[in-house]
Formats: sequence, structure tokens, C-alpha cells
Amino acid sequence: ESQNGLTGRHIHFASLALVAFGLYWFSSNVIESRDAAYLFHADTVMYWQLANGNVIDRLGTDLWLDRITRFHPVTTGMAVVWMKILSPLTPWITPHQLLKAMFTAVGAIGVWAALWAIAAVVPHRYVTVLGAIYATSLGVWYFSSIEESKIVTATLTALYIATYLHLRKRWTLRG
Repeated sequence: ESQNGLTGRHIHFASLALVAFGLYWFSSNVIESRDAAYLFHADTVMYWQLANGNVIDRLGTDLWLDRITRFHPVTTGMAVVWMKILSPLTPWITPHQLLKAMFTAVGAIGVWAALWAIAAVVPHRYVTVLGAIYATSLGVWYFSSIEESKIVTATLTALYIATYLHLRKRWTLRG
């Protein structure tokens, strides 16, 4: 496939992922505005503490923070780094909204990865439809709209599968 066609496809995938990001962030705000996050029995409340900062200072003294760090170290590490990098935006966006944006961004990256994986195994005319089905599936949409580490796992899985499907096309004994 030509480099130009591949670039165009990735731009298309990124556009769909951006739409998914908007949908997930909108849903996240609707759930918060209705004060309904607790209904999902997720780890949302534990992640909210990460939005407030001072995570390192509170380790060992905060049971919830210790639990979330022990059981979800990758997600916790991502959240701490995300909040640190984007902290200059807090005059315009609340820390809580920034944390929500991380989970929606991870979900959107998962949509891009799923599109890339789907493109490796089905005709191109079906990729957008199947990607939209993936993006709006209840699990992906739900976990992208609340603070929950399952979306990180789903996105890492989608990235792994997409990478494998594309690497197997160029499989060599040496590689």
C-alpha cells in the first residue's frame, strides 16, 4: 500500500477517534452532572483523589489511594503524569475534568487501535462501520465515560492486537 493511502487512512482513523473522544467526554459530563457515577460501582471515587494532587505525599496514609495504586499501578501512574503535565490548564478546566479527559482520551486511542486492527483483516469499506460499532459498544463507551482502569486494559489490548495483525503481514524468520 502506498504511504499516501496509509497516511490518509490514519487521518480518517484519528478523526473517528476524535469523535469518540467528544462522545465519551460528553457522556462523562452528563454522568457527573446527574451525580450518577456511584451507580456504576466502579473505582471512580478512588481516582477522583488523583485529581486533587499530592499523591506521592499521601501514599502510605490514604487507604483508598494505596488500594488504587496497588491494584492499578499503570492507570495510577498515567493519571499522575497526565495531571502533572496538564496542570497549567487548571485555571480553565477543573482538575476533575482533566482527569476525566484522560480516560476519554485513552478510550479514543483504543478506538483508533481497533480501527487499525480491523483494517488489517476486513475489506476497507467495512472498517468505519465496524469501528463505529466498537466505539459505541456499551463496554468501551461506558469505561471511557467514567474513571475506570478497564479502559486502559481494553486500549492496551487493542493496541497489542493491531500491532500483531500488522506485524504478521511482514513476518520473517529473522524478525
